[in-house]
Amino acid sequence: MSKYKILKPDQRYTFNQYFQLPNPTAEIVAEFEYSYERRTLELPRYFDEINYLEFKKSIE
Repeated sequence: MSKYKILKPDQRYTFNQYFQLPNPTAEIVAEFEYSYERRTLELPRYFDEINYLEFKKSIE
């Protein structure tokens, strides 16, 4: 982790500006006392046929 502050306390940052910082993601999130883990998600799958128009009507 970084021993120096990446973010300046007197400066405001937009969401996009965090992605423009040259520091590794782990260092940036550590500024907020967070960490992250990158892994593959196993999401449920739906194998039946979906009729788009019926589906659209059901969610409106």
